[in-house]
Amino acid sequence: MNINKFLQQHPAINYAADIRDICQPLQLLDIVYFSHVHIDANQQMSAIANVPEFFELYFNKGYHNYDLHKATQSNGEEYVLWDFVNRKKQSQDMHQDFMSFNQGHTFSIVINNKNHKDCFHFATRLGNESMNGKYLQLIGYFKNFINYFKEKVANHKQILQAYDLKMPLKQNGGFIIEGREYDINQFSESIKTKRTYSVSNNSYLTAREIECLNWIAQGKTLAETAIILNITPRTVKAHVNAIKIKLDVTNQFQLGMYYAKLNENSTM
Repeated sequence: MNINKFLQQHPAINYAADIRDICQPLQLLDIVYFSHVHIDANQQMSAIANVPEFFELYFNKGYHNYDLHKATQSNGEEYVLWDFVNRKKQSQDMHQDFMSFNQGHTFSIVINNKNHKDCFHFATRLGNESMNGKYLQLIGYFKNFINYFKEKVANHKQILQAYDLKMPLKQNGGFIIEGREYDINQFSESIKTKRTYSVSNNSYLTAREIECLNWIAQGKTLAETAIILNITPRTVKAHVNAIKIKLDVTNQFQLGMYYAKLNENSTM
């Protein structure tokens, strides 16, 4: 699909007033710009935004090939404060054009999955730099808004069609950033500990307790876990009791929830 046809059919242009109405609650948080970008498994992009003028300029200038969604990122959830990213070339041009609409100090929630990626962008009025210090406090509210936005769009069949309009991304495009690359894998290896600490209460689990938690959370009995770890059921029970005391939990379901959260954090 060519750019002109894409824009002529797009709900972000044709139903801009309805999208602005959906995004109206964000103004209570001093957010004037919102967009959702979805990248599918075939590297095709669909998007919705509440500022049609910038949306049109964005695609006409080909910025979709040089935006944040083109950055190389790992699985999991990431947050980006744009004021602290040193862009260059097309990425910097995009940022300058964005600010010409009196929008800036953008905060993005990026959710990387195996076969697709979602980017949710929030921006305030240009000059409202203090918002950078508030964004992390607002993450929970932003996520609630994202759920609200999805529900509203799902009930508006015309706007929902935005996700059927897809723009292929160039292979050679990319979010161009100045600065050095970091070896995250080597860093992680170099700071490995034998204990897993809980930020909430400063308690920790030993490596053996983590092993027990792993199997118990997967539904193994004390006896089965003992066989797997080549220790006695009595020792497994002692480890599990110690885990419950440290985490202040009382049942296997809570242990499973904690272990799932532990695994989620380790992949971010």
